[in-house]
Amino acid sequence: MLISTNEIAEGKNRPVFNMWLGNFFEPYYSELWRFDKAVEDLKEMGFNTISLDSKLSDDFIEFYAGGEPSQYIKGQRYLADVCSKEGMGLTYLALFNGGDNLYPNIRDYPPTFIDQPKQKNGNLIRGYRHWSNAQQDAKAQHCMDLYKYIGPNCVATSKTEQGDHKKQFYFYHSPAFTQSFDQDGTDHYIAFLKEKYNNIVALNKEYETQFTNFEEIELPDVWISIGTQTYPLSEPVMKRYRDNQLYKIEVMDKAIGYLTTKVRDMDPEFYLYGCATQWKYLLCDEIFINQRGLNLWNLGKHLDCPTFYTFPADVYGNPNAYVVPAEMAILRSACKNEDLSGGLFVGRFRKNDIYSYFSIGETIASAYGAGCKDLLFYGYSGLDDGGNFGKWSPEKKQATKRALDWFSELTRITGKRMKQKKAAIIFPYAAFTLFDYRTFPESLRSFANDFVGWYKQLSDCGINPDILTLEQAKISALEYEMIIISGNPLYRYLKDTELEDTLLKAVENGAQIFMSGDNGLYRNFGIQEQEHSDDSIHWKEDITEISSKYYSFNDEKGLLNTTEVLGTYIGDNKAAIIKKIIGKGTVYVFGFEYGCWLVDSC
Repeated sequence: MLISTNEIAEGKNRPVFNMWLGNFFEPYYSELWRFDKAVEDLKEMGFNTISLDSKLSDDFIEFYAGGEPSQYIKGQRYLADVCSKEGMGLTYLALFNGGDNLYPNIRDYPPTFIDQPKQKNGNLIRGYRHWSNAQQDAKAQHCMDLYKYIGPNCVATSKTEQGDHKKQFYFYHSPAFTQSFDQDGTDHYIAFLKEKYNNIVALNKEYETQFTNFEEIELPDVWISIGTQTYPLSEPVMKRYRDNQLYKIEVMDKAIGYLTTKVRDMDPEFYLYGCATQWKYLLCDEIFINQRGLNLWNLGKHLDCPTFYTFPADVYGNPNAYVVPAEMAILRSACKNEDLSGGLFVGRFRKNDIYSYFSIGETIASAYGAGCKDLLFYGYSGLDDGGNFGKWSPEKKQATKRALDWFSELTRITGKRMKQKKAAIIFPYAAFTLFDYRTFPESLRSFANDFVGWYKQLSDCGINPDILTLEQAKISALEYEMIIISGNPLYRYLKDTELEDTLLKAVENGAQIFMSGDNGLYRNFGIQEQEHSDDSIHWKEDITEISSKYYSFNDEKGLLNTTEVLGTYIGDNKAAIIKKIIGKGTVYVFGFEYGCWLVDSC
């Protein structure tokens, strides 16, 4: 837990409550009093820290060198003065995605790039060459200069429960990989393939190609522009695309590692957040951030908290109260610290006015229940749909104040979260890593709803489950009484035999395993699945389920006495729900997306 030590929170022992204030243009340019009003508004609601949108761009670099401040920087410095006067802490969204998505249509100054990536035709790409240390060094210096030149008298400060003093730093918002199609980009990727396959024969077998050596490979031969592909993709194309995704993850892992080390070397007191996205993580309903090369658990190795913003809507944008605690449980899994900084998107109106379905108090309470001890919010003002919180009604703002006061009081009287290790859900890593909304059918994204439905089932039974990555599961799955394997339809492309062995050993030792959806692991437990047509199921009663896919089952050697059919399809009486005893444990198998059925959406 981070306890705010800024003047506005002095003596109150309140957690850090941070609001992303926005990328200010008009009417703030012409009416500076709006900055005063915004800070006053946030102070009244109980916020103690503000994040400013201060992306690395040429006007900042010119100002650091002694130039006149741009209109944008003048606004930021004015706001910093207001924060200083009111005792409000200030931090910065210092780095963003591939630079700044507002230039050239909104902002007058371009992002600051060093050695930009290049397109196939040689034109520059707006983005970062993340393996370039020179670019990383420029980012790190910008981080330092923001604190020196923009708001040195209102730095967001806090202390840990152990009394360590920290300067919380919003740092990086939604970093994104950018490929470069010049020789440097080609060489970098081919080196990755050499390390992965070791010899050209192995690569040719996987890709169904006939290269004579790695030097012969041109980047367009092995780099898939996934958004232009037609579904279904051939096996060779899927395997090249899989390797593209794994490469992105590796590059971004090394880049964030280098950058965080550099920034901490410059100032060891920084507590670094890295906001992966404002669009949720697994349950993205609009902007799918897996294409950016972000692995939350890799971010968690380097950052004090690899947070992101979430809100109560499922993967199709339908209101769902269980999404926030489910995604905070994912964040808990990725955070190396026991206490985590959760993020809530409270200014969102696209698709649904989501907070007309769920109160802000209910949403904040569900984040606390999943382990959050301090909170980041997006966003008060700006030019996108993250800038609408400031337009909320007085009644909703008063409700926010009451919720933050409640949250603050609860953190004072409760202890550490208990680690029961009763139930775990395996994170659907393959589907998350490989799914692309532009190419794959919309129905395929139902794997994410299957996940949250299982979370709902366990929560309704009074169980607060842990989320395990594949690596975590291989280490600790044997410690859990119950393991959930939800839909993971692209598992075969990232198959993990060590994980399969561990799960089989867990059930043999007495665990209960529950499986549903297209998860790729049925046969690991000696169960053969066959695709089945959409049909209702006869169980203890007739049920009509919701699922994007259906399966029937039989044991590898026929339905033996160790396998019990619990439910059958009404049309042909084939097994739809089965129970199989393996060693001391039991596997329960559902031929439909059980979680989707529970959340009534696929």
